[in-house]
Amino acid sequence: MDTTTAETKPSKRAPLLQVRHFHGRRTELRETGLHFDRLIDEDDREDYTSLVEEKFEARTRVAINPPALPASDLFARMSNTEAPGDRTVAPCKAYDTSWRVEENAEEIREGQRLVAVAIDGGAPVGYASFGLSVVRRKDESAIRYCLSLDFCYVLPAWRGRGVGVNLSAACAEICCDVLLACFLAARKGTTIDLDVYAEFGSHGGERISNSIVRQLEEVCEYLPDTKRPGVRFGDINYDAG
Repeated sequence: MDTTTAETKPSKRAPLLQVRHFHGRRTELRETGLHFDRLIDEDDREDYTSLVEEKFEARTRVAINPPALPASDLFARMSNTEAPGDRTVAPCKAYDTSWRVEENAEEIREGQRLVAVAIDGGAPVGYASFGLSVVRRKDESAIRYCLSLDFCYVLPAWRGRGVGVNLSAACAEICCDVLLACFLAARKGTTIDLDVYAEFGSHGGERISNSIVRQLEEVCEYLPDTKRPGVRFGDINYDAG
């Protein structure tokens, strides 16, 4: 999925995705990259996940790269509260706080690695780590939306209380918002292909990645019917690891 080579270098080109492409969405693009900080509830679960068959009342605040919880502190605090033999692995030493643009001879790549943190009472109770990038050919004839789903973890004491489902819904909303932004930014005549790679290091991770992919499929089905003639979706390449 990742075609970045040794020749890839930072680019001075403007990113394809701009602030205006996220207008009206709960995911925003800021100087520090993607921003999302929302309370996920029953309505969000209904819209963005297929994991829940019965209604329940759990609400969870989910934030991307929350500045009040630095990555090093976040994972240290979670490790100190875990059950023996159930240690989480920190996906990063520090948050990726920019939507970066790079290029090689053929392609321009922009994107960011993200940690979505589930928070209760100011304390972290779970997280999901994933990467989003948008790759376009320099002739702008095609766009490739790339999603890498890495890890989902919920503290043992919080399992079975809807935290994982709410994390799944939040991640799906963020991923769908970025796909919508790609659609709005694409030039007429552009085909958008999707590459999704999932190697969740967690129990039930495949169910979460399957749910997110289903949400992306729904976006691909309804968006071409909107007033954006000439922009279409191609294949969804899904590798569950």
